Amino acid sequence: MSLEACPFLPEVGQPMTYRTLRHARLLGDWTTYYRSGLAYGQFLWLKGRAGRSLLALVRALYASEELEDATIFDMWPLPYRAVAWIAIKHPALDFPGNPLLSFYHQASRMPEHFGELRRWRAWALYSLIGALRPQLKSSRIDTRLTPERIQIKNHLKRLGFVQECCIWESAFDLAGDGPLSESIHP
Repeated sequence: MSLEACPFLPEVGQPMTYRTLRHARLLGDWTTYYRSGLAYGQFLWLKGRAGRSLLALVRALYASEELEDATIFDMWPLPYRAVAWIAIKHPALDFPGNPLLSFYHQASRMPEHFGELRRWRAWALYSLIGALRPQLKSSRIDTRLTPERIQIKNHLKRLGFVQECCIWESAFDLAGDGPLSESIHP
């Protein structure tokens, strides 16, 4: 199966492994880690590993909190649109690892030491995947605990990078007129 490259992620010129990320993390080079996380997400997507691709993108998203210089976002914005694009383009109705449940668990069980921004980013991803892939709902999700989109928006505006909230909101628009567009409820 040949998959189309995600237009929101860097091109990949050579095979990659998790070691690329690990090396950058050990060096404390968060700019390289961020870009490598995006590239590794592309690499995994092109190999047909959508679930693992999302995990790599989330690692990049969470690592972006460590960046001292946010100029990399000019070229490679936070990966909300890439996550949405992969969720939309994934060819099967099911999804490996149920990212909706994964993001719910990340958001609702995030230890305090990881910080408030990371928790709200997990809720942002939960909301995004829930809108794009409503069939992934799980009986293990207590919807009484899930925030409304307006709450997520307000927290991203308060805690996130400049334009983060706009990038997240624009990801909902990617379904456009495609087969998933009826499931989008802004």
